[in-house]
Amino acid sequence: MTTAYPGFQDHAASQGAFEPSLLRAHRLFESSDLEDTRARISSVMQPHRLEPLQRRGQRASGRRSHMDFVRMGGIGLGTIDFGEAMRVDVDHVEDYHLLMFCLRG
Repeated sequence: MTTAYPGFQDHAASQGAFEPSLLRAHRLFESSDLEDTRARISSVMQPHRLEPLQRRGQRASGRRSHMDFVRMGGIGLGTIDFGEAMRVDVDHVEDYHLLMFCLRG
């Protein structure tokens, strides 16, 4: 297998599992702002709604979120860390396939 991402093939073969740190070089954004996070994810995927899931009487923490993402031909591969529990609502899934790994939230 030939890849444009040095070390990916060797690591994948030796570990046999997905390693999120391999995408760190492809960090799209980091943000503590919910609207900014929503807009940046929507620019890669599609419009959606994010709703923090906090316990009754608790405020959303505003913890830092980030997204790492890379396109390889017609495939997108990425990770999202919302920093806290989050509900993601999408009205209609467009005609595409996406591999996204949620690290937290």
